[in-house]
Amino acid sequence: MINKTIEHPLRTISFDYDETKPELPFEKELLAAYIKLHDDLYAVDRKGSKMVYDYKEIDEELQVVKKMFAPLEVSINTIVGKLKDALNKNDRNFLDDEVFLEFLEDYNEKITHFSDNFLHPMAAKMAIVDSEFDVFEVENNKLDEDLNEYDDGPSTKLCEEHENASIDLCSYDDDEQAMKEIFDKIEDYVKFKNQFIDKYNEVMDWINVGYAIAGQIQVLIHELSDDQELLDSSISDSYADGTGDASKKPIYFIEPTNETVKGFKKQYGAIAASGVHTVVINVDQEVVEKGDNTMISELLAGLQHYPKMIEKMIFAIKIEIVDYDGIILPEDQWKGFSAPMNWYHKLGSMPFALFFLEDHDARAYVLMGDLFADNRFEGDGERVEIKGELLQEVTNRLFNTCYFFMVFCHNTGFEPRAYIEAILADFDFPLTYEQVKEKFEEDVVKGIYLRMVKTIDGKPMEE
Repeated sequence: MINKTIEHPLRTISFDYDETKPELPFEKELLAAYIKLHDDLYAVDRKGSKMVYDYKEIDEELQVVKKMFAPLEVSINTIVGKLKDALNKNDRNFLDDEVFLEFLEDYNEKITHFSDNFLHPMAAKMAIVDSEFDVFEVENNKLDEDLNEYDDGPSTKLCEEHENASIDLCSYDDDEQAMKEIFDKIEDYVKFKNQFIDKYNEVMDWINVGYAIAGQIQVLIHELSDDQELLDSSISDSYADGTGDASKKPIYFIEPTNETVKGFKKQYGAIAASGVHTVVINVDQEVVEKGDNTMISELLAGLQHYPKMIEKMIFAIKIEIVDYDGIILPEDQWKGFSAPMNWYHKLGSMPFALFFLEDHDARAYVLMGDLFADNRFEGDGERVEIKGELLQEVTNRLFNTCYFFMVFCHNTGFEPRAYIEAILADFDFPLTYEQVKEKFEEDVVKGIYLRMVKTIDGKPMEE
């Protein structure tokens, strides 16, 4: 017997050979497959080893994050407790308390610093390592399949032909067993990962609960600022919890259980404050050019669930277009240009949007921005003449706009008549409030059903 070794990066392969026997063809195939297994196992082992190293690094950061969030959790609970107490006492002056405001400012700075410099970077690293684990897992599963195939093929062949083979079966079995011990090491990597993930998820669940409580802070501040109780969503809430009278249910563009409705008070509650008269919304020029008005559509659809705020929001939204340099475009750089006109016109997918825009030209673009963009009107200078088929088309659009504003307000307790009449007078087309009302009341009897479809870059998105 002679011993032959192969120095492989994974380990030293060592077989005994009977020099009196010729090497059979299948032995060459076995050795090639055996080395290929070592190559793949080495690659997976290196990935697993790096993965464990990376998880250990994240674990160190996790301990820091855990330690830093503990006092923030105390601050969150303290702030929420004080705000709830002030709200229960209807103490709206509490928001002027300098001590509280300093405490709130200090908390905001600390939670922002914590999120930006510790929590989010750690979560980003975790996402990268998790994606690397996905690759590791695929390769590891493939390796297990290859090992099974090898065991059923070359390894079994050697067992069957060992009397004629030059490779000594006992020495081969010893070497193969040593290789398979490394497969056990790979499984240890997986166990380590799973144990760490359990620990990581436990900490993140704790932090997420804290952040969910922190999310109440802005809502409570908005409610305290709401001295006119415009953030009353009791009608919508009754249908969300199943207690509302089905025969009196508003015709909602999005249902009360929708996440947009749930998040409305936190995101837009500040507009309920009595000092707010105009709602300024900055829209990036890129968003305008893409024709994406999702945010405004969702704002208006959410507003329907806070009917006491509808009147305040009518003609109150001012949209400012921000160019690629972060500068607000003056009117003469967007009015009359096709992209903004088409963007406003796309708000016509929710026709009642026209009633909430402050700017007269913007309202006109919602109604007929596409026609302006295509130069469909005849005119001299700033004045245009609308007649014939175009007049009928625009009148139909205005009818649709007023009709859907009636739908928007139906059973909410808000009476839209005065504002519809104001819009009809403003545009001065051959259309009356009574015509719109008659059609609406007919359709209410028949039943009106709505379905909103989200879009990406103007294209419908799968639900």
